[in-house]
Amino acid sequence: MKKRNAKVRAGRLEIDGKPQFLYSGEIHYFRIEPNEWRDRLIKAKSLGLNTVSTYIPWRWHEIESPHDGNPPKFDFTGTTDSRRNLIRFIEETEKCKLDLILRLGPISNGEMRFEGLPDRIAKDPRTVESPESALHHTTAPNYLATAFLKPALEWLNSLLPIVVKYQSTNGGPVTMVQLDNEIGMVHWIGGLTLNSRVFAEYFRRLKRDAVSAGIKVPFIANIPQFYDYDTRSRGNWAPVTALNFEEFESAGVEIMGGAYQPRRLDADNCHDIHLATEVVRSIQKNSIAICAETQTGILVDRPRLYPKDVHLLLSIASMTQLRGLNLYMLAGGENPDDLGAFGIEHDWQAPISPSGKIRAHAEPIKEFGAKLKKLEPFFASGESWTPVDIAVPEEYYRGQNNPFFAESLPCFFDAAARSLFLEGFPPRWIWIGRKKNPRLQERQFKSRVVFAFSLGKMSAESQKKILSLIRNGKTVVISPKLPDKDLEGRPCRILADALKAESISIESDRTTSKIFGETIFNMTKPAPVKVESAEIFGEWAGNTIAFEKQIGKGKAIYIGVSLSDRQNSQERVFKKLLIRLKLQPLLSFRSENIEKPICMVKRLKKDYLVLIANMHETNWSGEIILKERNMKETIAGRCARFYIYRGGRLWRT
Repeated sequence: MKKRNAKVRAGRLEIDGKPQFLYSGEIHYFRIEPNEWRDRLIKAKSLGLNTVSTYIPWRWHEIESPHDGNPPKFDFTGTTDSRRNLIRFIEETEKCKLDLILRLGPISNGEMRFEGLPDRIAKDPRTVESPESALHHTTAPNYLATAFLKPALEWLNSLLPIVVKYQSTNGGPVTMVQLDNEIGMVHWIGGLTLNSRVFAEYFRRLKRDAVSAGIKVPFIANIPQFYDYDTRSRGNWAPVTALNFEEFESAGVEIMGGAYQPRRLDADNCHDIHLATEVVRSIQKNSIAICAETQTGILVDRPRLYPKDVHLLLSIASMTQLRGLNLYMLAGGENPDDLGAFGIEHDWQAPISPSGKIRAHAEPIKEFGAKLKKLEPFFASGESWTPVDIAVPEEYYRGQNNPFFAESLPCFFDAAARSLFLEGFPPRWIWIGRKKNPRLQERQFKSRVVFAFSLGKMSAESQKKILSLIRNGKTVVISPKLPDKDLEGRPCRILADALKAESISIESDRTTSKIFGETIFNMTKPAPVKVESAEIFGEWAGNTIAFEKQIGKGKAIYIGVSLSDRQNSQERVFKKLLIRLKLQPLLSFRSENIEKPICMVKRLKKDYLVLIANMHETNWSGEIILKERNMKETIAGRCARFYIYRGGRLWRT
């Protein structure tokens, strides 16, 4: 390969100045026999991928521990086992004209024993903590402890000369590197202390050595996001884990990678993909986001992963503000002795089986690869249409033992945030209430309408921000509770006093409320108020639960119930609220079907790329309502379709 310059610039990934959408697949050379490496790489290329990715496990390559003053010994050439021949794998990738992401560790996770650390590190109490409840993820590093960091940097520096030699600036295939993996992940799921500053300083130390060694390609940090709930995984933990990485851009990260493993993807969790991307974007300014682990396989053998799950995930994820997808896993394999945390098999329901067989869910990967060839400018450079901002107090999501977290799912994540997404207004996530810190990136409010999430208790900083937005001309919807206390439950009425409103506590056996003339069943207890000089449009048991009021240049709208879509009547209330807010989607749907598709939009100059996805099992037939000319369409159950929107009309791609 010729020398090439890979860099992040102006919100895009560029190779020699040309924007590129990363379309990569995870292939672990150490789990596949070397005589089969080229076969897997050729198959990756045939599916439309432009890149492959792999861990480089410390545990696998360290063949001799330090002793008698001698340093550890590593095998990167296959002297002790041909599957250790990292250099050959890199060169095979280059011959297949694929780019390469190297995930250098020290931590790999990757379904390995002790997260890929050698026993001498993993069993040293000075270097790691072991969560009491852990069954599989048992090794949480003390990242800045000398007993861990010193040997970790020894490992990294043994590997860096190889990476430097084969990076794209020297004519090799390596276009980016990842330092460590899912920093803080074991702490998160193990209930241990989360310290974003420690995590960022650890990354900073790793990068310092990498840059000193001559690494010039972009650096990735990977963020754990989805949490398994039986047959589905959810992204509702993504805001918690994103805050662990809030200082990483200041530590030198150029690419932040999420991890989307929804298992079954349908109408009930599709909004998670957009929101998981948004929380990453909320802590970025100059760096870009990718999905470093996009589900194209599942660790366990059941529940099964089907082609439509992969098709929908690739379609929806590509329409968020991501600049790349790395498919995890692309190819299955077998673990060498003493490497796998779950035994010998590493099938992962991968689209390329351990024996090299192409499975059914490889087809949507190939189909998206074909779409990418036609539509890459939209994916590589387009801007996702996010016409509404959501203001989220960071105090509701900081730390895995946060008392507000459980309430946030039914009251916000699966309520207003979800409803906006389903109605064609994918929201833009903005943190409020964060203390000023030059290392943190602060996202600015852009839309004229803001939805502010409130659980009643809210910091003074968050209340001041919401009030400032209203006074400066924004229309802010506050829901589902009036903020009138601080986080400790003491009176804090900054916003309530400005609204001249007061929370009231009543006992009632009324199970329904009325808003905009619609009777809704109370999924959660309403939060009634007394308010002066306001337009009332909602009541419960004779008390106000919804009103609008002018403050300064803007308006405040209070709705004292969760803005969910769980009932048709709640959905009608939300649509009437959007009309009141004078919000109109780019397009809408008319049909006899109760359920409707979702719509996502990317803009590139004067053109729009539109995704219409039917997330339901049944086919959808009806009209797509456009400015110039309506369009009759039928979309099969759990299928998505791309269109170009130009001149008020839709054109199939």
